Amino acid sequence: MEILFSLLLVYLILASVFNFSNKYPKMSFFLNLLLLSIITGSVYEKIGGGGDYDNYRNIFNSISLEKFPDKEIFFYYLNLLIKSFTDNFSIAFLCFMFIINFFILAFIYKYSKNIDMSLLMYVIMGGYITSTNITRQFIAIALVTYSIRYLIEKKYVMYILFCVLSVSFHTTAIIPIFTNFLISIFNEKIYKNYIIYFIFINCMIIVEPLIRKIGIEMFYENYSDGYFNYGSNILHYVVQLAFIGFYIINLRKVRCANIKLFINLATMASMFTLMSRNMVLYARFASYFNIFHVVAMVNILFYNRNIKEKRLFYYLIFIGLLVYYVLLTRKAFVFESSIVDYFRNL
Repeated sequence: MEILFSLLLVYLILASVFNFSNKYPKMSFFLNLLLLSIITGSVYEKIGGGGDYDNYRNIFNSISLEKFPDKEIFFYYLNLLIKSFTDNFSIAFLCFMFIINFFILAFIYKYSKNIDMSLLMYVIMGGYITSTNITRQFIAIALVTYSIRYLIEKKYVMYILFCVLSVSFHTTAIIPIFTNFLISIFNEKIYKNYIIYFIFINCMIIVEPLIRKIGIEMFYENYSDGYFNYGSNILHYVVQLAFIGFYIINLRKVRCANIKLFINLATMASMFTLMSRNMVLYARFASYFNIFHVVAMVNILFYNRNIKEKRLFYYLIFIGLLVYYVLLTRKAFVFESSIVDYFRNL
């Protein structure tokens, strides 16, 4: 699996250099969808899974018409639909990966000016690996991400439909649904006061204990025993600060309203990532907003007319992604080790 993943990275690096996916969008969309989904969707069970994977397998194997859930019913119906064709959970898991990557790629292809660079960032730090563990939530994340297009286009009926669909997969989607809507309304005002906005939302760490209590009662009552009360690695917040620093440097250069929106949305990830230092579950909320980094940063560089400056930033991004990947996969690094082992042991 390490070889496959490394080859995927090499392919995306070369494709980003030659702008392959932007030149051939239709062909590359299905090629990339196939590659990304098969790599994560077809091999995970070979090492017995891990994390939430085993729970999804148990749900799939035991699901029936008699066991109707009280909430998040679309995941139930999705399992029933797949089970009507096959009893093989490996195929079901592959379908989950196709659904996630389809909507993530659809968003990236619609808005990114360098699709392959955005895909490279998505694969390394945008949640591609994480989707194999918190799969049900990542289906909701993919749907919420895709729904942004309807906010931009002011097609609010479609936005509401996607919101209902995403919440029916994971109730945590309620948070980004309302947050995204509010940010889209006050997009220009937030961007004009971006530094104040960043400082304000990160100061929410002061009231984190209260947020934690409310959040666990609303979304994670099964985790109230403190099982997830450990913190995430500081590296993740350092990465967020690097993004914020890049946005601040280029603050006055951005004219496009969509890029401003993606920057404002992506910055929300810094708040939840900082909070995850106290409890790792916040990182799952950060995942709803992290994906916007992969388009915001790439598009800022695309519109940068200073060739030397653009080239320098691209070099720094490549080096940063390489360092992040090395740190993420080294044995001493603590980050949901079942996912890291998934790539290391195949």
